[in-house]
This record gives sequence, C-alpha cells and structure tokens, in this order.
Amino acid sequence: MMARIKLIKKNWPLICIIGLALFLRFWGLNYGLPYFLIDDERTLVYGALKMGELKTLIPALHAEEFKILYYAPLMSYIYLFFITPFVLIQYFTGHFANLAEIANYFVIDPGPIWLIARAINALIGAASVFLLFLIGKKAFNNWVGLISAAFLTTSFLHIQFSHFTRLWGPSLFIVLLVMFLSLCIWKSPKIKYYLWMGIVGGLGFGTNYILPVTLFIFLMAHFATGKNSILNKLKDRKLWLTIVVFVLLAGIFTMIFPQLFVGWTGLGRLEGALAANRSFSQFLFVSFAYMKALLFYEPLVLIFSLFGSAFFYFKSKGLALVFLTWPVFWLLITYFILHGGYIGGNPHLHYILVIIPWLILPASYAVYQLAAKLPPVLRIILLILVFAYPAAASFQYVNLLNQKDTRILAKEWVEENIPQGSRIVSNWNYINPIPTKESILLQEELDEDSVRALDKALLKTESSEYPQPSYNLLKLAYIDKEKWVIPHDYQYFLVFFWKEENLLPEEKKIIERGRLIAEFKQSDAGNPENINAGLYISVSTIFSWDRLGPIVRIYEL
Repeated sequence: MMARIKLIKKNWPLICIIGLALFLRFWGLNYGLPYFLIDDERTLVYGALKMGELKTLIPALHAEEFKILYYAPLMSYIYLFFITPFVLIQYFTGHFANLAEIANYFVIDPGPIWLIARAINALIGAASVFLLFLIGKKAFNNWVGLISAAFLTTSFLHIQFSHFTRLWGPSLFIVLLVMFLSLCIWKSPKIKYYLWMGIVGGLGFGTNYILPVTLFIFLMAHFATGKNSILNKLKDRKLWLTIVVFVLLAGIFTMIFPQLFVGWTGLGRLEGALAANRSFSQFLFVSFAYMKALLFYEPLVLIFSLFGSAFFYFKSKGLALVFLTWPVFWLLITYFILHGGYIGGNPHLHYILVIIPWLILPASYAVYQLAAKLPPVLRIILLILVFAYPAAASFQYVNLLNQKDTRILAKEWVEENIPQGSRIVSNWNYINPIPTKESILLQEELDEDSVRALDKALLKTESSEYPQPSYNLLKLAYIDKEKWVIPHDYQYFLVFFWKEENLLPEEKKIIERGRLIAEFKQSDAGNPENINAGLYISVSTIFSWDRLGPIVRIYEL
C-alpha cells in the first residue's frame, strides 16, 4: 500500500494529465446519438455489425455486402470484439425471437452500440497522450514528457477525432507507436524493437492503408544510429526482420479485404492521385494552407515548435534528423502521392493531426527551456499562460457537444407541435421524424436507392411496436434530384442549410409557398460552421456559439 502511495505521489502530475485527457474525450461522447451527424463515422462500426450478421471475419468472401466498409478492417474487428458481448446480453435478457429481431432493434436504436465504439476511440485517444509522454521523456526528460502530454491532452483536433468512430484517432496511436519504437531503436537497436516495429507496421496497414509511409521514421532511426556504413545497415538482419514481419501482416490484411487495397479506395485512388497534375508551386500553397490551419487550431504548439526546433537541433542533430524531417516528408507524400492533401483549397484536417505530435515535441522542449530558467512562481504563471487558451477552447468544444444539436431540437419540436400523420416534405439528412410505412413505400417507388437501413427496419416492425409519432414523410435528401415529385398537398417543409445560398432552386420554390413557424440556430453570429467536418477559421469563434448544427427552419405550406 505504501509503495502505491509513493508511486502516486511521484507521478501525480501525469495522473492529473491523463485524468484530464480522459475527461475531455469522454465528456460529450453521446453527441447526436442515436442519430448520425458525423461524416465517415458509420463505416467501421457497420463493418463490424456486417461481420456479425454474416458470421464471418473475412470481408473478401462477401465483397458486395462489405462495400459499406471503405476503410481497412482492423478497427472493425476491435469494435466487434466489444460490441458482441453487449448484443448477446441484450439478446438473452430481452424478448427477441431471433437474431434478426435484435438486429432490427439496433438499426432503429443504434445509440448504445455507437457509444461503445466511441468509448473505445476515446480510450485510444487517452492512451495516445500517455504514449507521447513516454516519447517526450525518452527523447528529453520527464518534464518535457509531461508538457508534451499536456499539449496533446488539450489539442483541439485530437479531442475532436477521439470523440467519434473515425479512423484518424486510432491511426495517430499507431503513428505514435512507430515514433516510440523508432526512438528506442535510435537509442538501443535491439532485435525486440525491430520485431515490434514490423508488428506495429503491419497493424498500421490493417488500420489505415496510408500508415506504412510512417515507417520512414523507423528507416531514419535505423540508418542514423551507430557507425556502420549504409551498406552494412542495409544488410542488417534486424532491418529485414522488420520488413518480413510487416509484409506478412500486410499480406494477411490484403487477403482478408483485397477489395480495399486493390479496389475502390486502394490502388484505384492511388492511380488517380498519381495521374493528377502536381506542381512544386502548388505544393508550397498547400503547405501554407497547412500552416494556416495549424495557426487556427494549435497556435501555441506551432509558435513554440518553431523556437523548439532550433533547441532540438543543438541538443542532438541525429535525433532532430530522425524526427523533424517527418512533417516535411508527410506533406510531400500527402500532396504528391495521396490525395493532394487538401480539398477545395483547404487541407484535410486528419493529415494535420498526424504531424501535431512532431510539433508538440520541440514546442514542449522550448517551453521546458523557458520554464527551467524562471523562479518557481513565474514558472507556474508561464505554464498557465501556455495552456489557458487551448484548455479553454477544448472545454468549450466538449461543452458544445453536450448541448442538443439544432437538428435534434428541430426534430423534437416537430414531434411536440406537428400532429401525427401530417404530410411533411424534408430536405434533412442524418436525422428525420419517423415516416409511416406507407410513406416509406411511396419513397421506394420514387427511388428505391433512397430507402435506408432504418426505413427497411421500420417496414419489418410490428404495428404495436412502431415508433410514434410517425408522419407521411417525403425525404428529398436521399432521392435522386431527377426523380423529385413534390405534390402540393404537403403541409410542412423541413429544411436545413449551412449557407442559405447553397439551397437548391427547387427547395427555394417550396419555401416561397410557406410561412416560417420555427427556426433553430447555432448562434446569432451569421452563418453556422460545421466544425466536425472541418473548421477553417480560428477556433476562437466557438466561444460565441450556443450549440452545434446548421440553421434549421420549419415552414407551414
């Protein structure tokens, strides 16, 4: 007992940081549930559920059914491992005649399953904070490790990606493992580190087919360590052990799910990227866009990292070569080999997330160098000033996640104020009032591809258990625009938008016929911003928001 108390006293700063990391990643975890308001969040969990439904762990055996899974399958396996016991408990303690009934039940109310999957990602996010602490401690000292962990704990982007079942939170964890093992190899090139590097590299390929490029860090560490010649290092059996283990694991994942790696998102996307026009001047433009986004999201990390990189270089040129070349290499890969690294002139934020730890390390070293020269009181003031803004932004973000989204407020208003059975036309996606069976069948006649899994589950639901209230609902968002048929006897129009000028002409014509009876907004500060899809203005804007979500209006026709 005394030994545990001493251990806690010795490590209380780290325990506090990890506790804060867990809090900031679990608070607001239920945002939007049971509805899906985050793009790309469903594919990995749906992949896990499809494995359970088809009773297979090999997507290659059911290529058509697994088109819903367009990412590498490792995270789907992890979700399946934790979701299966929960589903089985529900099955054996509930009143379900068969597995098809419980599957139908979770299609209608998927919230608990998604909460489990999100919790796994939140835990991975907190584990990433601990891993960065170990990296900072190993590269420099305990205090640099603690400052690095604190920077990642309050990193806005990392908190955002840790909240949802999106790929890049787990991807960053794999990248940090590569970073840690590369540091171990640079300091002590033991065979066990090379073996683990091969395993982590293979698991990285099974997590995200882009991640093997992070083995560049390992190669830099391997060739930078020791005094052997480049040729001898190339012949080193430990290097080839890593390569063989990686190739074996990557080969297994490719055989399990070949349609990803050689099909719709693998080689096909790579060929398209390679065929696209690229130029060095445009690369500089994209790099500037990355810097701008970092300034918006992680301003203090970016600023301190510029000073810390110089300190880093003078402390150890070899270590600086191993780590500081990675962000440049990553930018080159994402631009020239992958997807151009940006969309619509804005950088992909998940690509930025991957280089943030590399900026945090020199930034933390710079803060440490400054703090070490100050008396204790001023040292505390400096640390408070450094972390005040990122901590405030992070707390505001998770606070917004705890507020009801404008779309949920609008749906609740419809259910409370519009009579059941009313005829409603809607341009909402992700979330809608419950349609009657008759309206689902009508929508299927207009466009069978517009009928979603929830609609199919509702058609199988007994009348006595059918969710209420339900409406004669026409969901325009899922119907091919060429097949729109909007009768004039509809009574209400539900419409949402991020920018009013993006409304379709047909939608504006419906609005002209109506009278506004309800409106729900993110704030009164102009157009809303879809922060969970990428915010390309300063994060400080969220301090003026009341909640998340687009402008939602309800018109009586």
